[in-house]
Amino acid sequence: MKVGYTKEGNKVIEYLPSNELYSKENRRLVFFKLYKYYVDEDMQLSPSDVKNGKNIYEVFQNKLKDKNISINLKKFIDNSQNNMLFDLNDMFFHLVYERAKKVNPHSSVKIIDDTIVIRDNKKDTTPTLLYVSYANIDKKTFDTNSILQNHIDKSAKIINETDIKQVYLVYPKHSEFKKHIQINLSEKVKCEFDEYRVKIIPYSFSFCTNNRLQGDYK
Repeated sequence: MKVGYTKEGNKVIEYLPSNELYSKENRRLVFFKLYKYYVDEDMQLSPSDVKNGKNIYEVFQNKLKDKNISINLKKFIDNSQNNMLFDLNDMFFHLVYERAKKVNPHSSVKIIDDTIVIRDNKKDTTPTLLYVSYANIDKKTFDTNSILQNHIDKSAKIINETDIKQVYLVYPKHSEFKKHIQINLSEKVKCEFDEYRVKIIPYSFSFCTNNRLQGDYK
């Protein structure tokens, strides 16, 4: 899944994060929030930058006119001026990682392979592991969703083979997936049900769109 823009002649095509809970304008704000957490600080956009253009392409082109623009951003845009696309899964992963650090300031939060591991310094506290994907999760199709089933199998392996006994599977919230769902892995793990926790988590992007009302972009 790719997000960003392509430009052919005078036509600009935007590729925005898919989610029927949000309007096109709000999905564009979600894109800019994903972008913020994906690039170095000197390449990030200010609140006024994000508002300066009716689509992603215009926002970046208008940013290029800024005399104080970072050299890295200028090179980054110039290298692909008519075609700027990002991997949505990777952007979402880094957004979750950065926000996990923000809400767990006293814990160790690290990327290990394709997971995010949160370790609290308190004794007798299990580490928490996150699997993250911008996959469309629907309770009706749990059994046939290959991404979800793969994460569930990996969760069982983690619980059986490491000290991690809490795993969260994080996917975007949408109309058919609004509540946390706890998974019973009794047939896959050696622990009793009350000794581990595996939850499917609907991730809300309301923090991306609510900031617009406050004139903020943090």
